[in-house]
Amino acid sequence: MKSGKITLYDGNFTSASIPSGKGWKWNQAKRRQKIVDQEHNSTVIIIKLVPRVVASRSKKAKKPNIERPSMKLWQFLVSIPSFMGNPVTLLWCEKGMNGPEEQLDTSTLKTKNESESEEELHIEDYQFLAPFMSPDVAKELWPNADIASVT
Repeated sequence: MKSGKITLYDGNFTSASIPSGKGWKWNQAKRRQKIVDQEHNSTVIIIKLVPRVVASRSKKAKKPNIERPSMKLWQFLVSIPSFMGNPVTLLWCEKGMNGPEEQLDTSTLKTKNESESEEELHIEDYQFLAPFMSPDVAKELWPNADIASVT
């Protein structure tokens, strides 16, 4: 994944199902944060993922000389049942790989739009966040929308 890439996926999945490289896998760094909005029955779980070298299962095997890539991935599990039904997972690659030979194949993960092509982000797609921000900011971003504020 390249730095700055954001991808939306259907449902939730574990870090083990995110493609990794030879000799390393994604590992949760520290603890996850859970944000709950009881009034709107919504939750967001934020998980920071970093690469971790995988230890050999054999006691006789030599310790692998594998360099852990310097990458950082954020996983957001968003659940707003009244708005979107099933939860979605957003992956944001804060710090990714540079060269094309280093890119990870994430095609095994099912995207929300089930599209093979990269999609452009549009501000209109995020209008559902309007109730969670100040009405002035929401009106600035979506001037023609009927914005109801969350109190």
